[in-house]
Amino acid sequence: MRYRTIPLGQPENYRSVRRRRAISVADWCREVLRRKKARQPGKENEKTERLIKKYLEPVSVGQTINDLDDAFRNALIGEMEKRRATAQSREILTGLLRDAAAEAVKRNYIRYNPFLEIPPLYREGKKYPALSEREIRMLMALDPRIAANACMQVQLLTGMRPAEARGLCWEDVSERDGIILICHQLREGASEPIKRTKNYKSRKIRPPQMTFDILN
Repeated sequence: MRYRTIPLGQPENYRSVRRRRAISVADWCREVLRRKKARQPGKENEKTERLIKKYLEPVSVGQTINDLDDAFRNALIGEMEKRRATAQSREILTGLLRDAAAEAVKRNYIRYNPFLEIPPLYREGKKYPALSEREIRMLMALDPRIAANACMQVQLLTGMRPAEARGLCWEDVSERDGIILICHQLREGASEPIKRTKNYKSRKIRPPQMTFDILN
C-alpha cells in the first residue's frame, strides 16, 4: 500500500515553538536583565527588577514575547504616566525593553522593535511657590531665622530650589532689566556650581525689587 502525505508545508521544531510562545514579556526582560547582571553587576539592576514588577507585570498579563508591538508599548507608557513614574524610571524600563525587543527580533520572534522611537518624558521637579514682598516681610517679623538668612529670603521671593539659590552667579543677575536667569545649581558639599538645573531647563524670572536689594 502506498501512503500519501498531507502537504502541510515546512515543519518546525514543536518544542522550540511551544517554548517561545510560552515566554512572557516580563520573564523575557528578566532573562535579558540576567545577562546584563553577569556583565555589569550593580544596584541599578535591582532597581530595574523593581520597575519590572511595578509597571511591566500589570501590563504584560497574558502577553508573550510575540505580542511586543506598538499597542503594548503605548499601554506600558500609559501605565507609567498614570502611576506618575519618574523620567529616570521610564528611561530605565524602556531601555531594557529596547534591548529585549532587539533580541527578540534577532531570534525572529517579532518582526520589528517597537521601542526604538520613544519620546522622552520630562517632568518638572518639586516647585517652590514664590511669595510677595508683603508676605516675606510678615514672615521675617514672625521668624527671626528668615530675617537673618538672605539665601532663604531669595528662595522665597523667587521660588528657587535650594541648590539653585546656592549656585546663583552674578552673571545671571540683571538688575537693570529686572531679570534673573536660573541656569546653575550648587549641590550640597560641592565646591563649584554646575551649569544646569535639576530638570536640565534654564528659566528667566522677574522677581520683586526686594530680591535685588537683598543681593546687593
